[in-house]
Amino acid sequence: MTRTVRFPMSYSIHGRLPGRVMPRSYIFAEMVDLQVTDVAAEDAPVAVSWKVPHIRTSVTSAEYRPMWAFDAERRQHTVFYEGRHWVRLLQETHWDNSPSEPLQCADFERAAVTGAFNGGLGFAVPTQGQRKFEIVTDDQGGRFEEVIRHGRPRALELASGLDFISVNGVLHARADQPCFKLVPAWYEADRTRVKTRYPVVDTKELRAPRTLDPVRVPALPLSMRDEVTRKCPQMWRLADQFEWPTIHMPESLSTDEDLRLEADYLVHEFLARTENTLGTRYAGLEHYFRQPTVEAKLDYLLANEREWPEFRTRYGVSTAPLRRAVEALDNMSISLVPDGRGTAPALS
Repeated sequence: MTRTVRFPMSYSIHGRLPGRVMPRSYIFAEMVDLQVTDVAAEDAPVAVSWKVPHIRTSVTSAEYRPMWAFDAERRQHTVFYEGRHWVRLLQETHWDNSPSEPLQCADFERAAVTGAFNGGLGFAVPTQGQRKFEIVTDDQGGRFEEVIRHGRPRALELASGLDFISVNGVLHARADQPCFKLVPAWYEADRTRVKTRYPVVDTKELRAPRTLDPVRVPALPLSMRDEVTRKCPQMWRLADQFEWPTIHMPESLSTDEDLRLEADYLVHEFLARTENTLGTRYAGLEHYFRQPTVEAKLDYLLANEREWPEFRTRYGVSTAPLRRAVEALDNMSISLVPDGRGTAPALS
């Protein structure tokens, strides 16, 4: 059985309205229709499970909030249904780093229209001092004399991936294949405070927008354990807080997705390295992430290959990550589109 649920796709616009001197943030929401399908537990077995580590993160944006959700045992998991992963949803909590109960489908269907679950799904929510979001029917950017930040494109991207199943009455959301995020975070123990990176499992890759700034949160496949260990040398500080994810269904992890994600990670790391070393991006290569298919990404890298030696001989920047990215892409199946999300829910 499939049911339709009304949901307010909320977003923030920071700008200056006519007659106002100073810009401020305003919350808007457009109503969309979402689908929830009942699925038997035997048809949606647990695919990947993991422990959420207890760390103080410097990543506070709404997009990253869902990856910190955990139950009373600090656990989270995905199930595998119709060839893809679905992540178990947990109720939002009022306090950071606190356990939560599974979100019941009946509660979601009853209260989703109020925006009660928007924060947990990565959408904008009113902050202290803001009014509740205003329900609108279209883009409100035209109301402003000056727009500084417009959240609607990001909200549309999030909404395009919203789809739900109910397993034993618990709501699960359509997800990407689980991956590691290397999160810049504070870890506190024995009165010491250390800033470093720690691996956290996430089910949303957040492919765009790409950023190369110091607090970037790169994604890489679960198979790249050696790279995780290399990039996160302070993992030992987590002690029993960190465990490698448990793969209950190896067949649920696509090798092609692993290779595509590995290639994207390697190119991203190369761009970040050239940014840090040379103070500028490697001209043109950042357009790699705009390529729609594996073939296009591979062709794009190879088209720039003749320029790579200069970066090693002139600037001392290794191009080994680019060569590894080419190898990963070359080993993938033909015509795999990297972003396999569904169409956006209908606005109404």
